[in-house]
Amino acid sequence: MSQSRFLTRLIWLCLLPIVLLTFYLAVTHVQTNRVQRHNEAQDLTRDLASVLDVDLDTAQAPTDPHGFKPMAPQQLQNRLY
Repeated sequence: MSQSRFLTRLIWLCLLPIVLLTFYLAVTHVQTNRVQRHNEAQDLTRDLASVLDVDLDTAQAPTDPHGFKPMAPQQLQNRLY
């Protein structure tokens, strides 16, 4: 075996663990980002559903016998300040 061929194989042998580690870290990073985005989307969906539930509950609240409707939080805040 010639010296240049030996050195070429030695270089590839030394670079292989670094290349494999780089590939592993890249795949792990992509998966972590995907899970994080999925969790953030679930949180956003849960928060949106909660806000919509409150809005629907406020809109469907029964009126009192005198015909007054309960104030929405924004109307109450405007009235206080």
